[in-house]
Amino acid sequence: MPAKSAEQLLALHSRRVRGYHGLGIWGTESVPDPQETALNRTSRNTLWVVTTCAFGLLILVPLFGVLLFAAMSGFFSGDAPSPPAEAAFVIPSLNLADEENAYCLIRAAAASVRWPGAVEETIQGLAEGAAWDMTIAEELIAANGPAFVTLEHAFSLPHGEYKARSSAADETMPDVSECIRLPSLYKIRSRVRLERGDERGAIEDARRIVRLGSALQKSKGPLLSYIIGTAIRDNGLVLLATLLRETALPPTVLKREAQELERCADGGQGLADAFRREYLEVVAALDQELSFRQSPVFKPNKTRSICAKAFRTVVHDATLPMVAAEWRESAQFFVPEEPDGFLQAAKRFLRGNAVGEMALQMTMPNLERPIEVKYFSETKLSLTRTLLALKCYHLEHGELPETLDALVPEYLDAVPLDDFDGKPIRYSREKKIVYSIGRDLIDSGGAPEERPFGNVDEPTVSVDF
Repeated sequence: MPAKSAEQLLALHSRRVRGYHGLGIWGTESVPDPQETALNRTSRNTLWVVTTCAFGLLILVPLFGVLLFAAMSGFFSGDAPSPPAEAAFVIPSLNLADEENAYCLIRAAAASVRWPGAVEETIQGLAEGAAWDMTIAEELIAANGPAFVTLEHAFSLPHGEYKARSSAADETMPDVSECIRLPSLYKIRSRVRLERGDERGAIEDARRIVRLGSALQKSKGPLLSYIIGTAIRDNGLVLLATLLRETALPPTVLKREAQELERCADGGQGLADAFRREYLEVVAALDQELSFRQSPVFKPNKTRSICAKAFRTVVHDATLPMVAAEWRESAQFFVPEEPDGFLQAAKRFLRGNAVGEMALQMTMPNLERPIEVKYFSETKLSLTRTLLALKCYHLEHGELPETLDALVPEYLDAVPLDDFDGKPIRYSREKKIVYSIGRDLIDSGGAPEERPFGNVDEPTVSVDF
């Protein structure tokens, strides 16, 4: 091998040194390669730009989505230009004097009820027949003579109209919920009369309970008045249906009872008026609680519009059978639900009326339940009217008719309707029952129970006379 010059040996040594440093074998300083240094710098700059853009997209894309959702949900939009039209919720007043107002007289009768020497549990036991004591029952009847007289006066009046408390003097009048004691008095007196052999008086008292409940239903009061009235009326219908199955009263008497019972038919108009009254009270509560101005989280006119739309729907549906009701198909019927978790709470905020929605949830009543109660109550009345007509027919002919059409027009103007599907009440001569199709709208042939209307899914009454 030829000898290397000094310059060649020095260059070779330099390359080895750079190699050792590059491999991390020798020393801490390396001799940079200009081409490699420029390439590394370009790579780092590119990585920094890509990372910055990625983080920017992670922030901007969700922010853009939030802003887009807020814009589409109405967060940035203004309030409705005006509050909703409320002419449909106005309830004309008859301006009745208290002594000519059946509602006021019923409340006065409730105020005069006395339970001499008996506690509430004892009274309920007497009314339901669970702990019957003839002596206590007769004492109660005698002590509450004035209440019975006041109620008879109320039943003789053509009109009754809800009257809110307006002065300190009205505080002596009980709340309408106190009227729930009155049917207990009638049930006790009905039992006393039955045990004394006064079957006609017993049935009349049962019908008076129905009449009492009907008067409260038609009083144009808030939902509480209607619901309490419905509970009272249903109580009377159960008692009346029970007594009718065993009665031996002549058809002429029962026909008069049928005419009186027909006067208790409401068709849902009382519920429609109750919804109107309730809307006015809800709006008054909103105005009182939310006195501040419009903001991105509160739109007063929009809030009232949501409320009005829901109430308009139920006012319209109150007089219709269940099958024709709009609220069951309307996604806009309900006030937005309480948010469950952060995401739903954020959606509520971005809709732009979070305060209004919360206020509606606190002030609006459950609008579904009263309508469902009305379907059952109206159907029970139809079944009881049909039962009464069948009883008259059976007493005069000695047998049940082939169809309910045989009851028209001698005993009924028309076959009463089922408030679930709007069709005539069902009847089975073979099973000896009259029944409703029920809320599932499937005719399963009735469901007989010992207690009238005992099956809530398919209300049924036995006609096994």
